Formats: sequence, C-alpha cells, structure tokens
Amino acid sequence: MNLILILAAGLSRRMKGRDKLLEPIYNIPMLRHVALEATQVAPTFVALPDLQHPRVNVLSDLDVTVLPIANAAQGQSVSLRDAVVQLPECAGFLVVLADMPDLTAADMASVIAAGPIARGMTQDGKPGHPVWFDAKYRSEFQTLTGDSGAKAILKNHNVTMVPLNGNRARRDIDTPEEWKKYRSETGR
Repeated sequence: MNLILILAAGLSRRMKGRDKLLEPIYNIPMLRHVALEATQVAPTFVALPDLQHPRVNVLSDLDVTVLPIANAAQGQSVSLRDAVVQLPECAGFLVVLADMPDLTAADMASVIAAGPIARGMTQDGKPGHPVWFDAKYRSEFQTLTGDSGAKAILKNHNVTMVPLNGNRARRDIDTPEEWKKYRSETGR
C-alpha cells in the first residue's frame, strides 16, 4: 500500500501572526485543499504540531490520519523524521508540503509511479516537490535533524525527476506578500 504524508507541522513564522495553512484557496483553507487532493490518490497522513492545533479542525471530516509532532519547532527534518516513524507499514510514501497550493492529485500520482525515489520538478528542470520514497529507504529518516527536510537522503541516491506543469513543483506560499502575489496572479 502506498501512503501520502503531508507535512503541516510548521509554525508559519513568516506570516506575521496568521497561519498560512488556514488561508483560503478555492474558498477553503489551503491545508484542506491539499489534503483533498491527496486523499484522491492514497491513504493520507497529516503531520501537525499537536492534536489540539486549529489546523485539525479543517481536516476533521476528511479521511486523513493526524500525526502529532511534539518537536515540530526543531525544523522540517525533525517533523519529517518523527512523522515517518509513525506511518504504518507500507510500500512507500509520498512527502507533500502543505503550503504548495498548485499540486494536484494527478501530480502526486505521477511522482508515486516513478519511484523508488522520485521527485517533482518544474517544467524547466528545477527540483521541487512532492517526493516519493520506497519503504526500503524508511530507516534513513531516523537520523534526520534540522530544517533541510530529506536533502541528506536525496543526495545519497539516484532520484527520478518527474516534470510537473509550470512551477507547481516549487511554488509555495510562506508570507503575506507571497499570498497577495499568488492571489493577484491566479484570482484564488
């Protein structure tokens, strides 16, 4: 069985008091939008800071499993490490960042199909997300630290690059200014 892991445990520090994952896109919070896309592809797990976090409310009626990440403030690599250890046995898992609003279910499925390690990239060849890992690489997540995600794992293996339309493999929204620009460009 394949799984999807959405990383949504970040602190949204650059949003000046707002939570980027609760900002509306397509008239729903961005986290919910990303989760809805993911659930069309595979059983979905969402890493959140804790089970009482406000983000849980936008997922409560979806078929997702929330994974609490007590050490989320220590960085993305720690969140990833602590989430992967909580996943059930699987054939592999797709890591999706929750702040990437343009990713579609079809994008996620195409990266999964390209494994054993596969990574979305822009049309012009820049590496991005999501990233698929066959389960045989799962133990390598146990040593992750800091805020660089799975870069330490990716640099040690051959990675199949999967082109996704436009810039959707790299477009994330982290600041109020990026939200304003995104909304003006897309009308969302």
